[in-house]
Amino acid sequence: MKRNLVMLGVVAVMATTALLGTASVSFAQNLLTNGDLETWSNGIPNSWRWYAVAGADASITQTTAPGTYTSGSSGALLTWNSSPGDSSLDTWDNKNIVLPNHVYKLLVDARYGSGANAFNTTLQVCDSAGNFLRQVRETEGAYMNNNFQTFASEVTMAADNTERQLSTRLDSLIGASNYVDNVRLLDVTNSGNRMLNGDFENSSTQLLNWRSFAVGGSASSVSISHDAKTGSNAALFSVTAVGGDAGLDDWFDPVGAIGGETLSVSFSAKNVGEAGKSIMYQLLQFNAAGTPFAPMNFTATPGANGYSTFSQTYTMDPTAVSAYIGFRIVDGNGAFSTGSFLIDNVYMGAVPEPGSLVGLSFGLMSLAGFLLKRKA
Repeated sequence: MKRNLVMLGVVAVMATTALLGTASVSFAQNLLTNGDLETWSNGIPNSWRWYAVAGADASITQTTAPGTYTSGSSGALLTWNSSPGDSSLDTWDNKNIVLPNHVYKLLVDARYGSGANAFNTTLQVCDSAGNFLRQVRETEGAYMNNNFQTFASEVTMAADNTERQLSTRLDSLIGASNYVDNVRLLDVTNSGNRMLNGDFENSSTQLLNWRSFAVGGSASSVSISHDAKTGSNAALFSVTAVGGDAGLDDWFDPVGAIGGETLSVSFSAKNVGEAGKSIMYQLLQFNAAGTPFAPMNFTATPGANGYSTFSQTYTMDPTAVSAYIGFRIVDGNGAFSTGSFLIDNVYMGAVPEPGSLVGLSFGLMSLAGFLLKRKA
């Protein structure tokens, strides 16, 4: 019996240690009721609102055929035929109560149906009475294709308690038809990866939420590789000519941040090009006006024999609202250079509070004692 107690105690300590050393642990749960669109009543998914006003000609249909949903056994086909008015699928009548100074991530699985290539996801921010204040709207039509992809966006609530509700909205343009499923709203303030597509798994054909660029005579390319650290996809980033700057970054989709907090940043990489080259990764933060603070640059030198993982902590300015990460290739002197690297598992999230880890360890120890008591 003593041996069993010792072993269970070791398991508890090991679990806590694993949490301390693993940045990407996530316990974020879907805040949306019926986000997977499984239960329907009168032709509408339960806990959702489908509306068409002022003459809008639009429709919603439950789909059960293979290839028309991604989770469970059904999804939805949203069709906009003509629209002098407004129409959408949303949670306006069943808004989520949210917390000030918290970061929320929206994930939506969607694919092209027919007609115009258009699709929009929106997070509508409201006050405690449900009155509309502002919105975060992502226009995804240019990225839609015949495969389901996961479209992501993020919003950070104000710290002054004025923003207390969120409505999730899906809509499109006249003549468009789209399949949607598996809609998730996650509180990623204290757990979960705030990167919108940090593992490069949101699409099998393109690197959603990432930007590849080359200026000043440089030439670069980026593509999906299946030589991944985990999952199916990694990013293959190559620079073939150097004249100016060239990089891979999340410039258009930086993560939500809270002023004064410390973020854990990590990624895995492998050198698949010239020996002696390194990755320079840049961390940058922005205030509410979009003004950047001074960047912080770090160098990582992955080997060619498997992935190496690199990590850093990054403390936000009290006025910061978002954070960015970018990758460049440099030589041994730190100058921009040609080269080729695989990058995977890019993570940016909150550093776990020490108290929460102690609590987890205590909980596991308590479970150990309970199990032993039952066994005795």
